[in-house]
Amino acid sequence: MKLIATGNTAEVFEYEEDKVLKLFKAGYPLEQIQREFNNTVIMNRTCEFNSAEVKKNCRRKKK
Repeated sequence: MKLIATGNTAEVFEYEEDKVLKLFKAGYPLEQIQREFNNTVIMNRTCEFNSAEVKKNCRRKKK
């Protein structure tokens, strides 16, 4: 897997063409990881994403 980003709390790897894997650093609170996961689920339900690149501006899906 190719490392595509690193930060204070995690590293992000290219997982598949349209997926990433975020690995949090040891000791990062599980509650914060769960919160971030929940936020990601909400974003995936409410935003349109280009499979090759996440768009900078989130647009709500039309119902």
